[in-house]
Amino acid sequence: MLAWLLHLKIQDISFLATVAGLTVVAVLALILRRPTKRWMLTASIGVTSGAGVGYLLAWLVGDVWNLFGAQLSTSETLWVALVFSGLGLAIVSTWRSQWWRKLVALVAVPLVIVTGCAFVNADVGYYTDVSDALGMQQYQGGALGHEHGDPLHGTIPVVDTTTWTPPADLPKAGEVLSVAIPGTVSHFAARDAVVYLPPAARVADPPALPVIIALSGQPGSPSDWFASGHIAQVMDAYAAAHKGIAPIVVSPDQLGPTASNTMCVNSPLGNSATYVTTDVVDWVTSHLYVATDRDAWSLFGFSQGATCSSQFLTGDPARFGSMLAVSSEIGPENGPDTVAQAFDGSQAEYAAAMPIAKMHAHGRYRDTLAVFAVGSEDSRYVGWDEQLHAAAQREGMNTQLYVSPGTGHDWFTVAYGVQKGMPAVLAHMGLG
Repeated sequence: MLAWLLHLKIQDISFLATVAGLTVVAVLALILRRPTKRWMLTASIGVTSGAGVGYLLAWLVGDVWNLFGAQLSTSETLWVALVFSGLGLAIVSTWRSQWWRKLVALVAVPLVIVTGCAFVNADVGYYTDVSDALGMQQYQGGALGHEHGDPLHGTIPVVDTTTWTPPADLPKAGEVLSVAIPGTVSHFAARDAVVYLPPAARVADPPALPVIIALSGQPGSPSDWFASGHIAQVMDAYAAAHKGIAPIVVSPDQLGPTASNTMCVNSPLGNSATYVTTDVVDWVTSHLYVATDRDAWSLFGFSQGATCSSQFLTGDPARFGSMLAVSSEIGPENGPDTVAQAFDGSQAEYAAAMPIAKMHAHGRYRDTLAVFAVGSEDSRYVGWDEQLHAAAQREGMNTQLYVSPGTGHDWFTVAYGVQKGMPAVLAHMGLG
């Protein structure tokens, strides 16, 4: 029973219809009573006051405090208002009412909250099931199978897919594991990373495979690209058509144990940049047999993770050859204290950390691919990504910009970006 509950698919229409139906029944039970002037006025005050509080809270969270790095969409704002209007109705229903109506009001409160959260979640495509929503670890730790201890040296090219012959015992699917990647150089305190090994990486004598470093948004966790972005399924589908070969995906924690916005720089907030570009890279090359050529290494990121990807690609083109940045900000940002928190109060240091500034400082880029994707309803990010795309073009990058129709700052945009941008990234890595 518990296992069934934890794996209940909360984006499915059957679940949404069920919780919505129960909530409607509870709300109707509260509303449908003798229509006296006192009750009609009381109910109106509860509903309208609650809706007003909801709209105000949505505005503060999305526009003023910027807690999620993006404005709430129209539908998300509407659901917040509906939740608070339902809570307002439940509260006033306890005034001068019979015991059973108070009981219904008590039951309506969690129903309204769950329904609102479920529909907002369905709008952004974040949590897949109850275990995701509860933050439970889905992936088991385990040995990777090909740990060789010392970092790889020299240039190791990507496997030639036309000549590699898979062994008879090639697994049918890849494996996803939770692994600890220590901050050996950076001393950055990171949560466990999540790693995808395609079938070809799981054989006794694996070929040299390319690597994708996938970075979540903020707030977020390393599992987001797997639970919400379904990257393992995408890679399994590719591997099934290519003799088990696909990129290894490593999703490290660039945020730290409190999921804070480190802005992917080295600062008092943590040496996040060194952790990703040195510690994670060294860990991969000392635990897995991978291609070492820069073209074989790509950065994937969503939201804050996309901003990090833009910073790393433009600042370290000798390490990374491509990126897929979905809903990237114009640069690192964490509210009004950004410069004080991460740049020692120096506006000059902050300006130099912007990806466009890094592009100008570097000059023309050699054989570098930058794919941008953004939701058409994510207006602020559309403008930022258009600027990044144009700047990358000016500095000689091979660039693509995809605008996902009808989506916002959500994982549906990520899915669109992966679908459109993945072929170019794989070709750049040598797997095309």
